[in-house]
Amino acid sequence: MGKNADMESIRFVMMFHLKKARAAVSAGDYEKARYEYRSGVNVLINNNINDEEILPEYENFVKSDPGFKKLADVFIAGIKDNPGITESDIFVMGVTKTWGEKYGYGKPIEPIENKYFLDFGEKLGYIKKTKKENKIYLELME
Repeated sequence: MGKNADMESIRFVMMFHLKKARAAVSAGDYEKARYEYRSGVNVLINNNINDEEILPEYENFVKSDPGFKKLADVFIAGIKDNPGITESDIFVMGVTKTWGEKYGYGKPIEPIENKYFLDFGEKLGYIKKTKKENKIYLELME
C-alpha cells in the first residue's frame, strides 16, 4: 500500500469520526461528540498529521461543551486550593480523583478527563503552564 493510499485511509477514518461528532452535537449528545472528536484527533496525532479542519472545529466544540465548563470549574477550584500543583501530580499521583466529589463534579475525575482539561485549559485561558526543573506547574489565569 502506497503513501497516498495510507493518507486516504487515515483521512477516511478521521472524517468518519468527524461526521459522527457533528451528528452528536446536532443531537445534543455532547458526551458522544466529545468521544468522536477525540477519536478523530487521535487518528491524526498517531499519524503525525496536522489537519486544518478537525483541530479548529474540535477547539470550537470544546468552547461550547458544557462538560468541559463543568470540568474547568473543578480544576479551577482544585488548582486554587493546591498552589504549586504540577501535571505529574495530576497524572502520576492522581490528585484529581478526589476532586470530583470535593468540587461538585459528582464522580471521580478520570485520566481522560484530566487530559481533556489540560489539553484545552491553557488554550482557552483557564490556566497557565510553566516549565521549571523538568516539571510543568499549573497556575490559574487571572
